Amino acid sequence: MDPDEARRRLDSGGVWLCLDVPQGTELQCDMAPLVVGPRFRGIKMIPPGLHMFCWSAGHDKHATFFLFEPAQVEPWRWQPDMEDLCEVKDPEQAARLSLAVRNYEFDSQLGAYPEERRQHWERLSYLITPSTLSRCAIPLKSVTSAAAQEGNAAFENAPLPPSLGDFAALPRRTSEMRPEEVTQNNMDGSARALQILGARFAGAWSELLAELQLSFLLFLLLASLPGLEEWKAGVCLLCSCGELMRSQPDNMAEFVRVLRRQLEQVPEDFFRDELSASNFLGPAITWLLQEALPSSSSDAPPSSSSSSP
Repeated sequence: MDPDEARRRLDSGGVWLCLDVPQGTELQCDMAPLVVGPRFRGIKMIPPGLHMFCWSAGHDKHATFFLFEPAQVEPWRWQPDMEDLCEVKDPEQAARLSLAVRNYEFDSQLGAYPEERRQHWERLSYLITPSTLSRCAIPLKSVTSAAAQEGNAAFENAPLPPSLGDFAALPRRTSEMRPEEVTQNNMDGSARALQILGARFAGAWSELLAELQLSFLLFLLLASLPGLEEWKAGVCLLCSCGELMRSQPDNMAEFVRVLRRQLEQVPEDFFRDELSASNFLGPAITWLLQEALPSSSSDAPPSSSSSSP
């Protein structure tokens, strides 16, 4: 990186100031794992936009989300009694620390944002918004964890459990359904997907897919079992939506794009464990291909204009 570009990124990038973090603590900056060294005081040059930071806290792993504006500073400090990172909430102290950052007093102790992993992060998170996080009960700058329990909100600084929409909640049959409707509902998930889309997401496909992205990131980076279960349920449901493949091809194509990018990031042993046990991915993707291939034009190459971040 040339000096002018480095200066531009330094002046316009955000800073996550992390004071007093014990040496050897494991952190995750979006898609990049880090280990705290003896002089570490945080991360600089953070590009504007949404970011997820994780850290080991005792026997658990915690995470928070930021929506960085240019040159924004977020001061946090390690609390030894809690074995956790917490936001500096005293306004005067936060203002002093932010001013010190802007005066480059911490510059030599701040690690640079891992720019080489930026595209990987953006490809997995580009649909997630602050509204997504608020709906899932983990708003910006709140702390969540893989082991967070319901009722934690009653305790100060306790991690919040995500409240993810249950893609598997709607039954495949009800007493009001005619036999042919039961058969159709078992074979095709389109009706159930549209019910969830209207009830939880006000008809916004982007928010439905954003929640699928969030569930996957909580599973991948935080080892969250609820995140994994919600992602699995969402993938299974959407892969079975043959009618939506025909009636809403653009929205289903976006789902396929989201899923493909997620599958590129899961560890190889995940494929082995899941697929060898005839678990959800194999049947779900097989169903999706069976629905998609008959409607695709023969031997037509994919359009290069349909790519997104």
